[in-house]
Amino acid sequence: MESSVLNKTAPTLAYRAKPNLIPTGRPIYKDTPRVVLNSESNFNKKAGESSKDSESFLTKRKIEYGKYIKPKKPKDTDSPVKRKSYVSKYDFDFPVIEETENSKRRQCRHCSWQCKISRRSSTTTIKEHMNACIPRLNFHRIKKIEDRARRNSVKALEQSRTHYNLPSEMKASKYDSQFPVKQLLDGRKQRECINCGWIAVLSKRTSTTILKNHILSCVKTKNNVIEGINDMKDDDIFDSSLDNTDESDDNQIPTLQDILDNATNMPLLNDLTLLKNYSVDGIPQMDEIPIVVSEADALLTCIVSTECHSVNILSNPLFLKFLQHINPNYICPKAELVTRVYQPTIINKLHDDISTSLSGKNFAVCVNQVSSKFPKMFSLKINYLNNWIKEERTLSVIESPTPNFNDIADKIDEELHKFKINGEYVLVTNVTDIYSSKITECSVQNLVKMCDKIFTLINSYFLPVKCLIQKCEGIISAFKSESDIQQTVLKAGFFCPMGFNLKYPKHVIKHLTDLEYVFLQQSLIQVYESNRNSESDLRDFSFTFNEMKLLKGCIRLMQPLNNLLQTLLNADTPLSELLKLIAIAEREIKNCIIFSDLALEVSTKFTTFELDDKFSKPIVDDLWSNHITFDEYEFNMEECLEDVRNILVVQTNKLFKKYLQNETTQIATFLNHHGYNTSFVRKEDWLSFQNNVETKMGSISCENGNSRIANSYSEFNRYDNDQQSPSLSEIERYKVKSKLNSDMDVPAFWESNKLCLPNLYVLATQYLSVPSSTCYTQRTCNEVQNILSNCEDYNIMNHKITNNLLIALNSTHFIGPK
Repeated sequence: MESSVLNKTAPTLAYRAKPNLIPTGRPIYKDTPRVVLNSESNFNKKAGESSKDSESFLTKRKIEYGKYIKPKKPKDTDSPVKRKSYVSKYDFDFPVIEETENSKRRQCRHCSWQCKISRRSSTTTIKEHMNACIPRLNFHRIKKIEDRARRNSVKALEQSRTHYNLPSEMKASKYDSQFPVKQLLDGRKQRECINCGWIAVLSKRTSTTILKNHILSCVKTKNNVIEGINDMKDDDIFDSSLDNTDESDDNQIPTLQDILDNATNMPLLNDLTLLKNYSVDGIPQMDEIPIVVSEADALLTCIVSTECHSVNILSNPLFLKFLQHINPNYICPKAELVTRVYQPTIINKLHDDISTSLSGKNFAVCVNQVSSKFPKMFSLKINYLNNWIKEERTLSVIESPTPNFNDIADKIDEELHKFKINGEYVLVTNVTDIYSSKITECSVQNLVKMCDKIFTLINSYFLPVKCLIQKCEGIISAFKSESDIQQTVLKAGFFCPMGFNLKYPKHVIKHLTDLEYVFLQQSLIQVYESNRNSESDLRDFSFTFNEMKLLKGCIRLMQPLNNLLQTLLNADTPLSELLKLIAIAEREIKNCIIFSDLALEVSTKFTTFELDDKFSKPIVDDLWSNHITFDEYEFNMEECLEDVRNILVVQTNKLFKKYLQNETTQIATFLNHHGYNTSFVRKEDWLSFQNNVETKMGSISCENGNSRIANSYSEFNRYDNDQQSPSLSEIERYKVKSKLNSDMDVPAFWESNKLCLPNLYVLATQYLSVPSSTCYTQRTCNEVQNILSNCEDYNIMNHKITNNLLIALNSTHFIGPK
């Protein structure tokens, strides 16, 4: 009984327990000898032994001992393993990049996805990836197949025809409608202008430039000329400035080159401001318009440079009415023509302007991911100081299949070399794959991640706060997605123009924004609570006194971090102020009066941008939807909020220490004389900052032996305010002058000390231009999203989309920030 169970459950143990089993698996008796012929006796016969004797020997042994075991021929281990070669149906989309004896590594040719498939494994993984990856490429594949079939049919048709060359006088020209041929003279064509009767005789080798020039100089019925130009396909003769005004130089509208010069040199008005100030009904008089025609041309050039702007702006009747009032004879170009003619010229001029502006200057390079839909596409933004005024330009858009530090650095050097830009640069990025101690991380991105971690801890340890947050999210989702609630509010006669139509900005502290959002809409919630049918809807929309008290306390504790986020989102916030701003936020959290009698002011600026996707449908799996109310928890509110305060302080301090260890942040903070040697950083940290500055000065120093590392903390206070010795090193002179001139602004301080602090001045021009964040502005995010929405393949970036992105990312350079 036991042996049978043993054989079923553990066949390996049963096999080892039987001594009569041999490795071949054949059972034999103890007294029966096992016959295994040696290969030498079978294949290498001894000398003098006949084949007959060998056969009789084998027969005798077989009869004598019963079963005969045939010997196996030894394998030749040196010979290569021969396997059948076969073609897989996945070879086209997933070619083999690496092959071993037992497995193959395949890579998707569309998205570079890789997988390792052994000979016995299933291909289900490849099938699943094909279902996710291939459908979005079917459109392009079908289009390629159709184009190939069309080309083959045209080629076959051409081969079947008899080719012959038409005489030159019979060939059509794009100028036939404007300059019809009147007479043929010995291979030459006599053309006549249909507007003014001007005659030109052209031979085969004569250039058509005289026809183009005549179009621009013709003074008779120019509207007909422009219609002829629009019918032509040659875009080189396009000029949107043609009108029927008199020929004086004072009244002529600038040419294309003048428009481009104005677009990059003069400060232009905001395009939205123009459209709002000039209505269709009441347009002011010409002498009241604070803009000249050349600026209108430059403005038009800038706002229609990208394809997404062209369709919207050039078809806007309000904008066309405005242009007509500026100049009744202004010819508005077509959108397709603008993007094809203006765009390359603007980009070339932009690159020339960047190369000229960065000549002999140090700068910072900000590497930013263009969009989450394009994880391998990054923009290179250049930040520098022009007369101590911060300037930024987007140089190019690069693609990195495997984003890492070496690859990104090589791409940056390649782009800088292509545009002949030389100089030292500092790298700031939001790409997590290239982070290091010498690369500064995007402060906004790190702050948002830290706040997400804080709320994860709060939801784990503080159930009352978690219940409050989920109630706010559930109320927002209900008001946004349930039509019954909206109808109840309308029937009650409540009119709120904002209501729950407010939308979130792009970079926010998520749960704090939910709390402030519900706090703003308390009047709307109370109207629905008093008019709703409580029998059909059992959810509790009202807030008790304790709930409102906890809601206000959480908002007050989180507002310092939200204020820090809004400050860092400002493009003018330098990296040299980052540590000080974080320290101020930490101090405000510590000193926050949670239960204050003052009115609570919301810190989030709600705008007209999109809400989170989870609010588009009801939330059904949270505590509030399952009728778990706030009153079911017994807790001490003061102790709960104090514990929340401790979590905020600890996490903010971790963020401070993270940037405190960054070399670029240390040097930038040291060179900001406003915060030098103040209490938000310890004295030993200031010494560490000084060591890094002296190391950097060693590579650019023009003085020998200037650098000297301090040995004690007393060095900071060794010199009085009125003592200045010529034997002091440059670092020591900077310490004295920073104390004497602490009230001076940064540009005035460094310009006044340019001669006595030459090496530090060079470092200051580089490190004080480094921004604290690489995040796009809200307007730039919307423009990038509109451009990328026309891109169907997320793995292919064509030249047209790249140019549109460059124009959008440099829009502040043309028309100013919004």
